[in-house]
Amino acid sequence: MTLHDALDVAASGDVWLFRGRSVADRAIRLFTNSPVNHVGMVLAIDDLPPLLWHAELGASMPNVWTGERERGAQLHRLDRAVSVWTNRYGQQPWFRQIDIDATDEM
Repeated sequence: MTLHDALDVAASGDVWLFRGRSVADRAIRLFTNSPVNHVGMVLAIDDLPPLLWHAELGASMPNVWTGERERGAQLHRLDRAVSVWTNRYGQQPWFRQIDIDATDEM
């Protein structure tokens, strides 16, 4: 599936997983006992572009909530975040769609 196709079907709760080959990526997987080194969750609200909620050590993209480049948990446009993580950081991405019907009570 292309990134464009993934963006078209993005829904809140979808999980994006990333796996890289750098020393830092391998260390994260080793110490977390995980097959991936980065995880984010989609937040798709009405007519906004899909967003990725994730934590970042760097400050490579502006947080859409504050408009500032910062570290830590933040919201980024999904298309930009995936592009940065795949192109700049050399990560291989996967995503898992969460297919549930959310009720008002939820």
